[in-house]
This record gives sequence, C-alpha cells and structure tokens, in this order.
Amino acid sequence: MTCGKNGVSVELIFDAPPGDARHQREANRTAYWEGEGKKRLMQGGLVGLIWKTDSGSPRVYLGVITSRFNDLLESAKKHENRVKVRVSFFDAEVELRILRRLQKSRKEERETKFLVESPGMFEAVRPFLDGLKAQEPTSFPFSDYLPLYDSVDLSHIRVAPPVYAHPQFNFNLRTLFDQPRDLYLCPHDPYSVARARVILKQESRLDGTQAEAMVDTLTSEVSLIQGPPGTGKSYTGIEILRVLIANKIRPILLIALTNHALDNILVKVLQKKITKNIVRLGSRPADEIAELSLDKILANINRTHKDRAQGKAFAMMKRAEEAMENFMEEVVGEKARLAQLELYLASNYPLHDDELHNPPFWIQQLYDESQDDDFERPTRPTEPKSLIDFWRQGSDLAFITYTAPGAASGGSPMQAVGGNRRRPGNRGAVHPETSAHDANAARVLSHATWTNDRRAFFEETCGSRTIPASPTTDRGIYQLLQNPNVWNMSKAERDRLNAYLNQAMLEGSQPEQLEEFERLKERHREATMEWKEIQNKAKIVVLDKADIIGCTTNGAAKLTELLRSVAPRVLLVEEAGQVLEAHILAKLSADNPGIGQVYRFDRSLMERLSDSGLRMSRLDEQRRMRPEISELIRCTLYPSLVDHGDVIGRPSIRGMAKDVFFLDHRHPEGGAGEESVSKTNAFEVAMIKDLVLHLLRQGTYTETGDIVVLCAYLGQLVKLRKALAGEVMTVVDERDVAKLLDHRDEEDVAGMFEDAVQQVKISSRVTNVALSRAREGMYILGNADDLAQSEMWRGVIAELKRQEAIGPAITITCHRHPQKVTLIDAPGQITLHAPTGEDDLTPQTCVVRIPVT
Repeated sequence: MTCGKNGVSVELIFDAPPGDARHQREANRTAYWEGEGKKRLMQGGLVGLIWKTDSGSPRVYLGVITSRFNDLLESAKKHENRVKVRVSFFDAEVELRILRRLQKSRKEERETKFLVESPGMFEAVRPFLDGLKAQEPTSFPFSDYLPLYDSVDLSHIRVAPPVYAHPQFNFNLRTLFDQPRDLYLCPHDPYSVARARVILKQESRLDGTQAEAMVDTLTSEVSLIQGPPGTGKSYTGIEILRVLIANKIRPILLIALTNHALDNILVKVLQKKITKNIVRLGSRPADEIAELSLDKILANINRTHKDRAQGKAFAMMKRAEEAMENFMEEVVGEKARLAQLELYLASNYPLHDDELHNPPFWIQQLYDESQDDDFERPTRPTEPKSLIDFWRQGSDLAFITYTAPGAASGGSPMQAVGGNRRRPGNRGAVHPETSAHDANAARVLSHATWTNDRRAFFEETCGSRTIPASPTTDRGIYQLLQNPNVWNMSKAERDRLNAYLNQAMLEGSQPEQLEEFERLKERHREATMEWKEIQNKAKIVVLDKADIIGCTTNGAAKLTELLRSVAPRVLLVEEAGQVLEAHILAKLSADNPGIGQVYRFDRSLMERLSDSGLRMSRLDEQRRMRPEISELIRCTLYPSLVDHGDVIGRPSIRGMAKDVFFLDHRHPEGGAGEESVSKTNAFEVAMIKDLVLHLLRQGTYTETGDIVVLCAYLGQLVKLRKALAGEVMTVVDERDVAKLLDHRDEEDVAGMFEDAVQQVKISSRVTNVALSRAREGMYILGNADDLAQSEMWRGVIAELKRQEAIGPAITITCHRHPQKVTLIDAPGQITLHAPTGEDDLTPQTCVVRIPVT
C-alpha cells in the first residue's frame, strides 16, 4: 500500500482468468492480454473486492484501477497463474483492514476474496457523477427549462433572453452579410426581433431556417437547433460564434463529445478568421491547433512566482504523504504494534502489566544480557527488543529447556536460546576464531555441559544451583486473564494470551485508527487540492482572456472547478443530441449543494427537452445527400426536409446499377469470441470486402474518405479490418464503432451501412445518422425482417421497395456497358464477373486508405 499525489492505492495479486491467461508459455499469456484480455482490468475501470471470513459476513469494497496496462502485462509475463493490479478504494475502512491484514505476526483467519470487474470505464463517467452528486438539480441555472421530471410540459413556456442581454443591449449582425451592413437586434424588442428575421432571410449568407435558428439563439437563454446531417448545424454554430465574439460576448465554452468533433469546429473557426484567441483544453489536439492547447500556452508564460508557490504546496503534499506512510508503517510494523500492546495491557490489565515488568531476578538478568551486543547467542530470525517480546517469544523458557543434540538441527529456535552465554570465564562460549561449522556444533551442548552451565548461572544470579522447571500447563483464556502471573505461563498459554490481547487491542483501536487514517487522507487531499489550485491560477489567467474555451465533455467534467472559476458567459454544445444529459448538467454550477434525483442518464438533454415540448429551431434545407438517400429520412423523420439545388443531378456510382440498395439476406450472425459479447456476420464481411474492392477498381473513389463503412458492432469492425488488411490500408476512426453517432466526414462520396441485427431494438437516432451520412451512394446489408421490427426501419424499407432498391442480390455493371447488369448474391461472384472492375480495364494494385468507422 502506498500514498501518492492521487491518494492511497493498494497492490492486489490474484488468479489470472482461466484459459490462455494461465498458459505455461509467456508468449501465449502476453498474446491473451494484448488481444481479447486488453479490455479487462483497464486503468480507470471499476472493480469490487468481495471479502469473506469464516467468522463474519461478506463485505464488498469498490475501487478504481490505477495501474497501467503495461504493469498488468509485466506481471502476467513473470507469473504463470497470477497477475497484479493497483487499486484505489473509495472506502478508508478496507484500506485499514488491508493494513491490519499485512501485520506480520497476526494470526491468519480463513478467508475468501473475489475481485469483480465492471465492464464499463468508470473513470470516463466519474467526473459527471461527482459533478451531479455535489449539486441539487433543481437549483441549476435555467431550472425553468431543465425540469426534474419528464411529465413537465414546456411547449407553452416563454424562454427569456440571455442574462447578458440587458434591456438596452443590441447585437450588431453585420458579420452575417457578405456585403457588410449594420443590422441591430435587441432581444427585448419584438419589433427588432421580427425585423432581423426578415432581413437575415432575404440578405444574409444564411438560408431561411438557419436565419430563424440564429435569431432564436441570440434571443433565448436556452436554445436548441435540430437538423439532419447536411443541413448546416455546424455552419450555423460557427456563425453564432462569429456574432457573439464580434459583440464581445466572451468567454464562450465550446464542448463536444469527442476530440475529433471539437477540433473540427475549432479549425473551422480559425479558417474563417473569427478569432485566434482560443484555448484548447485536454489532450490530443489536432496538429492545426496544437499551439492553442493550454499546456503549450502555459509553457511560454513567466512562471517564477508560480513555481515558488507551487514548490511550497508540493512540499506540504509530500509531508502529508510521509505522514500517511508513517501511519501505515506503524499499523503494519512489529515494533509499533508491540508498543501499542504494552499500552493496551497497562490500561486494561494492570496486574498482568505489573507482573510483566517485574519478572523474577534471573529472568531480568537473562533479558539484560540479551540486550548486550557482546552477549553470544544463537542465530535466530529476530531478537527480542522489549520485555514483552522476550515474554511472548518464551526466551526465558527456552533458556531452562534442554535441547538434545539430535534435535538441534530441526528443533525450534526458541529452544536454542541461551545455549551459549557470555559470562565471566566464558564458560561454554564460542570463541571468535572458531569456524562457522564448529560454532554451530558448539552451540549444541551435551546435557552435562548444559546443566553445569545453567547451574552456574543460577548460583551466580540467585545463590542456588537449582534450575527452575519449565511450566507445562495448558489453561484456557479465562483462567489466564484471572491469573496475572505471566512468567509462570507455558509457551502455549503465552501464545493464547498474546493472540487474545492482540485481537482485543486491534478491535478496540480500530475506530481510533480509522479516524486517524481518514484524517490523514483528508489532510493529503487538502494538500493536493492546494497544490492543484496553485497550478490552476495561471490557467485561470489564460482562460479569462480567451474568446473560446474548447474541450470535450469528459474534459470539462474533470475541470469543473477550473471552469467554474472562469464562469463562461455562454455554453455551446456541438452535436448535443449525442451528449448525455448528465454530461451537460455537470458543467452548470449551482449555489446550493445537495443531492437530488435525475432520471434517464442514458438520454441526451436535447432529446428530453424536445420530448417535453421546449421550442426547437429546425434546419430543413440539406446540401449533402442525393435525393434518393434523403428520401429515406424525409419519409420517416423529417417530412419538411428540402433538397438544395446542389444535390440534384449528382453522378451515379460507377460500377453499380443502383445508387442506393439494400441487400436483404438471411445469413445468421455469430459471436466474436469468449471474451466479447459483440456480434459478427461472416457473410456480410466477405460481401463488403468484395464491394469495397470493386468500387476501388473503378478508379474514381481513391481519396481518403471516399468510401466509408459503418459497422453496427465492434466485433464486425475487427473482422472487416482483418479481411481488408491484405488488400488495402484501412483507417479506423478514433471512437471505434461505439461512436457511430459522430458525423466525422462531410466529404464522403459513397457510404455503406451493414447491420446484422437479430432481436435488437434499433434507435431512430442511430438510424438517422447511418442513413444520412452518404453523399452519392449507399449500400445496406442486413436482414429486412429483423430491422422491420423497428417502426423507423419499416418506413425506410417501404421507401426502398418503392424505389425498387431492395432485394436478395445486388446489381453491378460496367460504366462502359451500362446495359449489362450482373446480380451478386454471394461472396466471390464480383471477382468472377468483374475482376478488374469493368470489362476491359487492366487490374491495378490498390494502395488507397479507406476509413472504416
């Protein structure tokens, strides 16, 4: 157990999982942990320690893994059946219990321990939970619009203007016009608002629905903007930033679910020259904005004064760590525990304590000699350093108990004590020049020599040559507690009394030790907080001067205190439909701490507010999808969706007879292995591989992002990547399949969505993203009957049937001979019918990078 800047952590060693994790060969164990096992025991994962003793009920202690994957891997390499991780527990009680368990001489009790792992990444959600736990949801800002209960109807509520927009405040909207002109908008003046709507629709760069969304946002303290991909949500968000910054409304906190989404909008802000005064929080910024990261900015600031204060705070933190380490050593260490035992004996059994410290004269003499460095004594694991230890080990009994020569090598070290003593005349002593072998032999005395030596000792000490008899009684603990004559107890009785006193002492001191342990943990926490606060002072200075502060939702939650100190005037959430409600609420500060209830942590705030009837601006003109694709979501989700003129007449997909098609099949899916519940479908993997290679052979879709494959399961992504590895280079999106909802590319030309769903509820939100991502072509693979269990998909399938774009075989063609159409319903057929992509092209080697998301 150690104490560091992140608190107290415990090293746990336990059985490795069955299978390859326990393989005899190191290479197999390594392969397991680097493969399927890499999802186990990850840093930041939540674990539970179940601890059961024979005499007590089981207890469960929760904690977070703090060790790195490499530490786990190294332990697996060294041990065939065991691995180790380091865990920081939430409860000080278990840490103190572990310290007690580590005590060297404590009698071990039969016990069983299990380590249970949660499949989720707890540290990824912990900051949000901490933020919510510290505050009462009903006391959040905008509490009129963020109701606690779903039953609240917000459809008739009037949203007030932003707090910064006082009654005389006016926005100048001149930056929204290509030909600069002044247009003032007063959020409190209905005439001004209506006039701005009309002029923006007629003369600005915005289309009609974007202009409505702009005015709604600037005149409301809470606003929502909705629209399918391609309608310009990000574009509108950037124009909102332009207006706010031009009117000196700053700082603005911009958050997004992923690093990629965040960096994408920040890069566009720079490209459009809205402002350079941006600070990017968190790690892994894109190369284009790396210089805007907070760490880079701080590195260029004069930090002399800050370093001095930080050094002082760091020293306080280290002293707190040392105090904790000393406490843990006292609990575990033998010396400190013996001192505690003496205090306990004196307080609770004063007669026993008095007898202990007033032994018979010969025992006192023997003990005094044992503390003399010149006193010759046999080699033993430990030497008694205190009188109670001398009694506990039975050193006096060993001195008056003869050990026969034949039993010396296998006898107890206790019985050999005093076999040789250094006394005047050195009778029976080992001489310095004696060899080690002879010295060991000399320590085992004949009975006559031993008797003479002991009689001489007692004659010199007590005036009598009589050797006292060693007690052999075997009384119970009640009798031992009643009889304080501790020196007349046998070794078995001493062990019994010592075990009882130790157990009673530990039970009696546990509340006090737990209180002290928690006090030291709190002292360390406060010292660490002060150290971090000093670090944050320079950060606050930088953030106060920023126009835009950008970070991910997770980063914002981790930096709640820092952001609260800055107090951003505006919070803008990119792709708010993906950001869960808890993620947003954790960013909002409240005055009254407390605990409340917030339901449905698996839903976005935007979705809940929309379901509650809060007014939402909707963008209806899309500039991405060809009409055949946009019709799939127009007939199901967005009936008012309008196609911009730019999407009309787009070229057909080369090599395909249909620009949109659903390959309906009944090939079952399978599992991805014992370590994963993710699904795979071998038929779809093979068909997608053939389609990807066929499209690449057309020579048209050769740029990064031209072909995008969306997989519904992570297991399918792994299989597909392996299948394509020998043919082309693939690029896996940073969020893997779990982040399907993020619209990464706006420039993809052809898109494929494969789905192997069986008895799985399909979210219309996921379907919306999947169906609206492609620009020119889209090919779906799946089981139409299973998908039709979803109302959303029933509408999509009906539209596909109307377009005659669904069937058991997909159609390919040659762009030079479009009349020749070939039906493909099995892997390998495309290679037979179109090995080069068309009738008379020469095969070419493909080195194109395909992003697989």
